[in-house]
Amino acid sequence: MISGPDWFSHAPRRVELRATPNLTWLQRPERPAEGCQETESALSRLCGFEWAGRNDKLDGLMAVRRVFVESIEDDAAFARGDSARHLVRSVRLRRGEQVEVSDQVRAYLAVTECCSPDEVRFRIEQPLPDPGPVPCLDAALAIIRFPRFEWAVEKLTELGVRSIIPVIAARSDVKLVSAASKRASRWQRIAFEAAQQSRRIAAPTVAAPTRFEQVVRDCPAGTGLLVHPGGAPLADAGRVASVFLVGPEGGWTDEEAGMATRAGLRTADLGRTILRSETAAVATAAVVSANRSGETSA
Repeated sequence: MISGPDWFSHAPRRVELRATPNLTWLQRPERPAEGCQETESALSRLCGFEWAGRNDKLDGLMAVRRVFVESIEDDAAFARGDSARHLVRSVRLRRGEQVEVSDQVRAYLAVTECCSPDEVRFRIEQPLPDPGPVPCLDAALAIIRFPRFEWAVEKLTELGVRSIIPVIAARSDVKLVSAASKRASRWQRIAFEAAQQSRRIAAPTVAAPTRFEQVVRDCPAGTGLLVHPGGAPLADAGRVASVFLVGPEGGWTDEEAGMATRAGLRTADLGRTILRSETAAVATAAVVSANRSGETSA
């Protein structure tokens, strides 16, 4: 804590706007908050993540919008259809504005050349640095109430999962399951927008609702992880996971847990507290991604 004269020099100051003299705000001191820096460093060491503000490769580019484009031809990139309309009408992109574009294979620094609701054209200036290999991780989340499921889709996308699989479990709400297929395009759009915001090279796929039995059969041998009480600590069980399964409210049934075990899936426990399904999915993705940081994607 800062006290005495030194505190006064770093205390918030009341600043008056010249253009609108009746409006004031509290201006924060220019000196950075040392406590926040220490917390950020500790989290970086714990999770193995490199924070955006500390990434020298992206220094100076964090204010630049990333846009997924339909095609790149020679030195030009194009966004069309709904994406173009969104950029023009909602984002209000303007000619001459600098952006990052990605064809979901490689990212480039570009300048906006032409804007119309039918097509937005960008001129590519230079390729961006390769962000490096990312381990493949698929998230299978039981269908839960849609606002919470959509929140999970957004956060799982930010954490870098390759695909999101809505799972039809024994305890899934029948009405939600019947309506889930109609939400597929919305969930994919949420993932698409979150991938751009989080500066991913590509958006994850959101699969069609799939029954638990099929998801278990499709799990690669030895790399499936079932989040369920009584298993090994997640930090240990998740070291080799390429896909993890999180159940609905009430969790997996004993029959589902037994089926997963017989199929070779490992069981992971998230601790003594009870987590909502969406919280459990995000926590699992964060821990597994941190444990596998630096691996090459398949």
